Amino acid sequence: PLSGGEAGEKDKNVFFIRSGFDGEAVKLAGPMLSSGLTRVAVVYAANNDGKSALKAVENILSDRGMKLAGQYSIKADGGGLNEAIGSAFAVRPQAIILALDTLPAAQFVKNYRLLDPGAFMLGLSRIDHKILFDIAGKDLAAGVMIAQVVPHPGDWKVPVVMEHRKI
Repeated sequence: PLSGGEAGEKDKNVFFIRSGFDGEAVKLAGPMLSSGLTRVAVVYAANNDGKSALKAVENILSDRGMKLAGQYSIKADGGGLNEAIGSAFAVRPQAIILALDTLPAAQFVKNYRLLDPGAFMLGLSRIDHKILFDIAGKDLAAGVMIAQVVPHPGDWKVPVVMEHRKI
């Protein structure tokens, strides 16, 4: 599958070559937390993928004796966007993880950065950076970190890398 979603992960006929969104969220949160940030919020899609990413971040924080500064869901149609922006701004997290599809993420970035231009935001690989820049504009989208999920070509232990190297 193109996305790293967890749907179908128990189906023996589905071969995942990408991390799930929960894995991406953990990889984004780990180094950020190691750098000393303590107030982290998650803005997530109101679906299973978003909830999975939210749970993963909650778990990594819990392992460190921490809790989320805030968690805000946004529906696919944009429902909850304004509430998420206002609520997140009220708590001023040090970092915001965006577990959203491209369009809601772009709208969140565009509107939130008007309130807090220096906000540190990290997004899952589902966010298309080109569309993010088109919608939010280069000034507001600049600095948003977006995960890119590919196996490292030098990691010969990964079966898909070994297969690719044979070609």
